[in-house]
Amino acid sequence: MKKKNVFVCEVCGYTTPKWLGRCPQCEEWDTFREMEVKKEEKPAKAPTIKRYNELKEEADERIKTDIEEFDRVMGGGLVPGNQVLIGGEPGIGKSTIMLQVADAISKKGNTVLYVSGEESLSQIRMRAKRIGFSGENVFFSSEIEVESIEEAIEKASPSVAIFDSLQTMKIYEIPSVPGTPSQLKEVTQRLTKFCKSRNISAFFLAHVTKEGIIAGPKLVEHIVDTVLYLEGEKNTSLRILRSIKNRFGSTNEIGIFEMEEMGLKEVKNPSSFFISESTLESPGSVAFPHIEGNRVFLLEVQALASYTPFGTPRRVSIGIDYNRVSILLAVIENKLGIDLRTKDIFINVVGGIFVRDPSADLPVLLSVLSSLRNRKIGPKIVAFGEIGLTGEVRRVTDAEKRLLEAKKLGFELAIVPPLEKTKKYGIELKEVKNVKEAVNLLFG
Repeated sequence: MKKKNVFVCEVCGYTTPKWLGRCPQCEEWDTFREMEVKKEEKPAKAPTIKRYNELKEEADERIKTDIEEFDRVMGGGLVPGNQVLIGGEPGIGKSTIMLQVADAISKKGNTVLYVSGEESLSQIRMRAKRIGFSGENVFFSSEIEVESIEEAIEKASPSVAIFDSLQTMKIYEIPSVPGTPSQLKEVTQRLTKFCKSRNISAFFLAHVTKEGIIAGPKLVEHIVDTVLYLEGEKNTSLRILRSIKNRFGSTNEIGIFEMEEMGLKEVKNPSSFFISESTLESPGSVAFPHIEGNRVFLLEVQALASYTPFGTPRRVSIGIDYNRVSILLAVIENKLGIDLRTKDIFINVVGGIFVRDPSADLPVLLSVLSSLRNRKIGPKIVAFGEIGLTGEVRRVTDAEKRLLEAKKLGFELAIVPPLEKTKKYGIELKEVKNVKEAVNLLFG
């Protein structure tokens, strides 16, 4: 066994063979402490190799929670041994949804272990009672050291384990505080290996940075099987659970919830949540069918154009990329000959959802023109289509699914790019090849 001394930063885990006054990685002062490292020399292990025909295929027996929005994002349920990382801002509802999931899984006869490093057991009971928690097969532990957590797992023998949160847990041998990159990496690696070896499904809750990504090294996301983000504004009740990575299901799938006093409630019909007929009667408002993953629901985009006496007009966009909006406003000026230099333009996608779908181009453009001309488009009209720099209206994916959803909700007319003539969509179509045709159709 070889021994050597190194200096380790207590904040970020950076290692150096000599003492430094300031850490070059986290730039903190006086954080290095001397530590003895023991390296065991182990004999090389013979690798295991098998042909494809010799590999065993495991049955895809998923644990369903009966929370449809959650099961959809997970690909149909929780696969035994699946390691799931859930990120989100503090207070967004990660712990709440995990308590609801734990309760639902326990009702199926499965044992669940909930390890909280953030709250005491009495605090957990208060929160669980508020949401109507009744899980008899759910065990709770308030530990932060991984060594103690492993003992708790051995004692409870759960089917599912929940760790809340990664930033509070640590390995005793690593001389850095919880939440540092070295701790996050080692804690995740050790617990995932421990749970996988026992075929235990695990959820790891983690906070996100101000940039909206999970705090810690990117390696943490590579270690786990599934990465989910719980998104939403704290001043609104809407919460979106989004799949970023899923080895056992499709990515970019979303589940929509509404935060209530009794916890997170599923929004099974998102279109009715986001669409209001009363506002669609007003100028500057347009409905459009939006796709997230494999799911279609209708959203409402609103625009307000107002006169400004100042030399630099304001451009504000909420729920859609600012650069995309800038391109659309440039198309209005260049291809339609409308001067926007004296107009403040405000654009908002109602409901707090952020749209990345290019099909929103046409409705955004039409909503701006509707506000400029103070003429409503109508509550029974939808529009979608991508707009190019030359002003053409281009096709987008899954037009049939979009139109079927619009028809189901009672919309009667759709303004769309040219579609395949062989298909019947069950709704009246007005096809437009460019923005001029769309403007002439609606505003004459």
